[in-house]
Amino acid sequence: MKNNINWRLKNWGCKWNVSEFKIVSYDPFTVNFLTPWSPPFPIIDELSKKYMSITFELIYSEPGMAFEGIYILNHNLKIKIDEYWMEKSASS
Repeated sequence: MKNNINWRLKNWGCKWNVSEFKIVSYDPFTVNFLTPWSPPFPIIDELSKKYMSITFELIYSEPGMAFEGIYILNHNLKIKIDEYWMEKSASS
């Protein structure tokens, strides 16, 4: 595995490794994990190409930058891409 920020940005879409990975359910197969700064779109795209019978749904949130969204792929076709700006609280 390359230890290179540029390689990870290109291939995973984020600067550092996934953390706090947890399998939530097996039916449907659901996992939770954290990525730094941005959603891992490139790896979801590659997984969708490799496992074409699976629908991938990525729900993400970045409270520090105030955005969140949903990214759904099936057969490497983007079914839904929605991104929203979150309202910042009065204290931020």
